Amino acid sequence: MLGVVGTPFDKHIKEYYSEFHPDIVTLVETRISSHTANLVISKLNFSRSHRVEARGFAGGIWIVWNDNIELEVLQNHTQFIHCRVKKRPAVHWVFVSFVYGSPQKSIRKLLWAEFLTIACTMSTPWLLAGDFNAILCRAEKKGSISRTYGGDPDFQNFIFSAGLRDMGLMGPHRPTPRPFRFFPGWLSHEGFGEFVRNSWLPNLRAPEAVERLREKAIIWNKSTFGVLSFRKKRIIARLKGLQRALETHRTINLIRTEIDLRGTADGQAKLALVAWDSCCQPLHHGGLGFRKLREHNKAFLCKLGFRVLSRKNDLWVRILREKYRVGVFIPDSVKWIPELGLLWAHKKRGKLIPHDWKVADVVTHNLDWDWGQLERFLSPLALLHISNVCPPNPFAGEDGIAWQGSKEGIISVSDAYTVMMQPTWDNEAMIWK
Repeated sequence: MLGVVGTPFDKHIKEYYSEFHPDIVTLVETRISSHTANLVISKLNFSRSHRVEARGFAGGIWIVWNDNIELEVLQNHTQFIHCRVKKRPAVHWVFVSFVYGSPQKSIRKLLWAEFLTIACTMSTPWLLAGDFNAILCRAEKKGSISRTYGGDPDFQNFIFSAGLRDMGLMGPHRPTPRPFRFFPGWLSHEGFGEFVRNSWLPNLRAPEAVERLREKAIIWNKSTFGVLSFRKKRIIARLKGLQRALETHRTINLIRTEIDLRGTADGQAKLALVAWDSCCQPLHHGGLGFRKLREHNKAFLCKLGFRVLSRKNDLWVRILREKYRVGVFIPDSVKWIPELGLLWAHKKRGKLIPHDWKVADVVTHNLDWDWGQLERFLSPLALLHISNVCPPNPFAGEDGIAWQGSKEGIISVSDAYTVMMQPTWDNEAMIWK
């Protein structure tokens, strides 16, 4: 089920629950995370839950279960959750992997490699369930698929190598009806405006007029753009032929044809052969350098927040603090140190740190750390962190907040966006493979 927010999802999940009364349910490609995910999970009427967060609007795996199920998560992965499960009062565990395979074949290959590693350790029952985004044979899918397509060979090899058995399907295949979608490419078609004017009847009520326009748009899309999957296959086949020809002899006509097929020649609407997430990769990673609006907005907020922290005496900052009743930005406490944790947890065994200890007590008259004092009470790890901090110096001015990612110590929107998105950037060869 694509997405777990909205009336359709609520309706389907209630029908499923009332019909089957499951003790454990997994949801994949949830497309939401964080606080929104917590709100949705709280409405599912299950006592426990675990999840792998969605990346933007892609992916996401949730597991929800009741108290009569004992579940222990063994491994989290962007494409699966591996765990062991048993129903109380049973004593034997069953290993289960809840799967959402990536739609990108190159990334999905990593899934098979991970599972083969797990398979080598398996000597008890192991169940794999979910959406693999791959099929074993043509009979598993209906619709626009080539008659010669015999399934995903990597998926087939994995099933064979791991010694797994396909349990087949039980019950009717009832996918969620595909909703009507407006394609942005319609706006660039020269005949779309005339089509809307001819299809819209002002004498009808708005809901009826919209429904009529929707039905007409489906027919118009098929007659104008055709079946996109077939067109895409023909274009890819032609591009492969052009690539082979260009490797042996490059001519201006071949180059022009290749440019036209890739959609940069005459400005007409072309098929996008690469996923939007790949287009949002930076140029040096093989993408087109587009930015995701949601993450870009978060980066802007990071820059704004940094200025609020670093310019606390500015008039606009004081106004915001007064308006929203913001207290002290950074507490004057040494209880918690980033990457170290509680300072008092790193004292030497048997040593009691004086309660009235101040920073000035461990600074020499030469304005350096008194390492003799510090070594008496603190562990080597704490001393290592302290060595990276300059002792207080009355001649150096007041301490301030600095961003370590730039020489000036100031964060930019680009810096914040890079920090957020860098873990999601793929290798260039994987994007265009």
